[in-house]
Amino acid sequence: MSDYSRFLALLANGGRWDNVWLLSGDTVKKMTSNQLTGGQLPLRFDDSWTWHGMGYGLGVGVQVDHAPDAGWPAGTFGWMGSSGVWAWTFAKESVSIIAMPQAMVYWEPGDIFQRLVYEEVSR
Repeated sequence: MSDYSRFLALLANGGRWDNVWLLSGDTVKKMTSNQLTGGQLPLRFDDSWTWHGMGYGLGVGVQVDHAPDAGWPAGTFGWMGSSGVWAWTFAKESVSIIAMPQAMVYWEPGDIFQRLVYEEVSR
């Protein structure tokens, strides 16, 4: 968790970590900007689940449009993994959230945690 936290902080800081430039600003911008076009949007994982307003950068999901049902604004980036793991950065608020509930094929705990924290920091 600490490694991924540092990775998200690196991206949120435009490529800089501990006063050292590890990635160029242009690289970070490409990584955290949507790279999908046309029929590739919105991001779909299968025929039954569509991630509304979500595109994909170079390595992370990127919220392209505000998604009221998801609870996060455009510009948010991160990803979710198996067993309910969520890792997202709210760039405007300079806040990253990582949840690792370890609940196989059950994403709701991380989703709920993310929404609660975002509601608090965006007040």
